[in-house]
Amino acid sequence: MEKWENLPTRDEALAKITAFVVALSSKELDKANSIILVKDINVLINKLHDSILSYLDMVIDDEQWYQYEEKNLAYELTNPEEIDEEESKPEFSGKTIVLSENEEVSIQLAVLNAITPIRVHFKLVNDDGYLLQLFRITADGSKHTLKNS
Repeated sequence: MEKWENLPTRDEALAKITAFVVALSSKELDKANSIILVKDINVLINKLHDSILSYLDMVIDDEQWYQYEEKNLAYELTNPEEIDEEESKPEFSGKTIVLSENEEVSIQLAVLNAITPIRVHFKLVNDDGYLLQLFRITADGSKHTLKNS
């Protein structure tokens, strides 16, 4: 597990989150789980897929559905660096550049280069070094069933 010796900055936390999303979309689950602590990476993949599928069901036409029905949409995440920060809307529960212990960080996810209302939340924890732990997934501001604290 990759850890920081000192409290990270916002940019350092966002860099880890970006690396995590890239590893997930590349199907490198062990690598993703070495970047961000996730209790059960397979549960995460299933919840992400279901959340994205529910969202797409509301916004795409039936004629487009064939493009998505065979895919695990959790592996179709867009690299957050390719999305404008105004769209991914990173949020921090703290007010300083350096994060504090138990601070929450979240971003909205993009799938196939389109931003979604799905937001992943991480918490900075101290476990013989600082690391980010997946905390929850929300959509449209409401908590999803995955809670990882």
